Amino acid sequence: YDAGCDRSSITLDGKKIYVPTGWWYAGADSGFLVVNAASGELLRRINVGPQAHNSIVSLDGRFAYLGTQTMLTVFDTRTDRVVRQIRDVGERGVFPYTVTSDNETAFVCLGAHVGFDVVDLKNGRILHRVLAGDEPIPHRTHGAGLTPDQKELWISDQEGKKLFIFDATQMPPKPKGHVELSQGGHGWVCFSLDGQYAWCHTPDVF
Repeated sequence: YDAGCDRSSITLDGKKIYVPTGWWYAGADSGFLVVNAASGELLRRINVGPQAHNSIVSLDGRFAYLGTQTMLTVFDTRTDRVVRQIRDVGERGVFPYTVTSDNETAFVCLGAHVGFDVVDLKNGRILHRVLAGDEPIPHRTHGAGLTPDQKELWISDQEGKKLFIFDATQMPPKPKGHVELSQGGHGWVCFSLDGQYAWCHTPDVF
């Protein structure tokens, strides 16, 4: 593909892949490539905004989410049409984010501090901006994950070699502490399906 492929996602039936054109691509046609998963055929190209990267298909398969420069866009996966666009998210870029299973809330990593925006996906607005640490930590956050029971939100401080943990049963989420990482790196946080283990960019398993 002539633009690029940056952190794509797939529909639950395995038929369509939503492919962001890339953080490095700022053309007027930056956005989603919608690809036939069986053949690789480009079904359509959806122009959204510059630096399209990071996509998620919702757990129920109804929606696809795309982060562009400072905007989070919600698509209907049946029609590939835009449902909602939420602007001024993430300080200077929509970096990794995670979405609750009811499609009501997104936690979007910040581009200039370790922390996240709490985004109301139904009404299209930012509810809270939460910073990690006792004092603001002035570099980007590049990983956010909810435990499968959605009780905890973990975010990555890639330069500070930490994962910060928040109580996601409260709004805004409240800090619970952190775990140390053995090395720096690119970030990202994910969990096993049973919620017993957490992984990130390091060899550490929690």
